[in-house]
Amino acid sequence: MTALWKLSSANQHLKWPDPFDIHRYQFIKISVKRTEPIKQMSFEMKLYRVIIPVSDISKAAKFYSSIFGVPGKRVSPGRHYFNMGGVIFACFDPKSDGDDRTLGPNPDHVYISIDDLEAFYEKVKSNGAGYISEIMDQPWGEKIFYFDDPFGNKLGIVKKGTEFTG
Repeated sequence: MTALWKLSSANQHLKWPDPFDIHRYQFIKISVKRTEPIKQMSFEMKLYRVIIPVSDISKAAKFYSSIFGVPGKRVSPGRHYFNMGGVIFACFDPKSDGDDRTLGPNPDHVYISIDDLEAFYEKVKSNGAGYISEIMDQPWGEKIFYFDDPFGNKLGIVKKGTEFTG
């Protein structure tokens, strides 16, 4: 037996009731006997590209090439890609690609792990990052520092081997 919950409106006269106003609804428990097993579906998934919005693709390519130590690759007038272990770190300037829109910075941190955290920290400090924190040990075990790139994107750089994945 599987227990399900049926939602019934206490105010039937409302044509489009507010689904978030739970006080207008009654919940009735019903039981259903399943005759077929539930088929589990799974998909092989892989994160392969992360977009980093920028307002000047040339400045972004220069900044990230300097801190990453690799030139990356310009793949269009407004996109410059860096391969990070099979995941593309994609700097994207919509205006340079001919789009009519602009993008603000990502709303939260993008996290990258690196083997030599201290050396990378010095590269970031000397290459024009905005805000930059000190290197710190987090209660969940990560050794990390945070910084803002010149476009306001927030990044967290974690020492390889200390990544917390839940």
